Amino acid sequence: MDTQNGHKVLSSFLTLAVSFLILFSTSPTEASSSSQLVKNVCKETINYAKCIEALEADPRTKSPKNLNTFAKDSISLAIKNAKDSLYFIQKMLKDKKMSGNSSTRAVLKQCVESYKAVIASFKSARTELSEDAMSANYDVKTAVDYIDSCESEMSLKNVLVSSMPERNNQVRLYSSIGYVITNKLD
Repeated sequence: MDTQNGHKVLSSFLTLAVSFLILFSTSPTEASSSSQLVKNVCKETINYAKCIEALEADPRTKSPKNLNTFAKDSISLAIKNAKDSLYFIQKMLKDKKMSGNSSTRAVLKQCVESYKAVIASFKSARTELSEDAMSANYDVKTAVDYIDSCESEMSLKNVLVSSMPERNNQVRLYSSIGYVITNKLD
């Protein structure tokens, strides 16, 4: 008889424990999704889904506290992304197998210069946020012009460098995000 009562108590305890875990481990939909500010900004960018994906990848931009902080943090992400691409291209340039022919080397050199300019443009935009939002807006938008130079060189030399189109599109995305946010600043 004691064994039966022990099993009933254990069974009741386990049922309660599992119910408790299920109840408290599921978070509300709103908590797991992007903030309304992020959604509103992403709706105005060149690619809503990619924007949400990029901003949710960093805790600083997933649920921004205010527009000013959001602008600074999203431009910081843009700088980090562009630096990662610059290092990738520089590494390819050093690798003789990847940059063996003169056309590929010329493309990679142009893209290195383009990404240096992109980084400078994003850094300038981040600095200008507190001084002049419209200057920041201009600088974040013109970063795309430098990427166009990289792509023009690829087209001119008829060279496709693997992953460069995606990296260039990331710059376009972050430029678009920064542009939308800085347009909303007073």
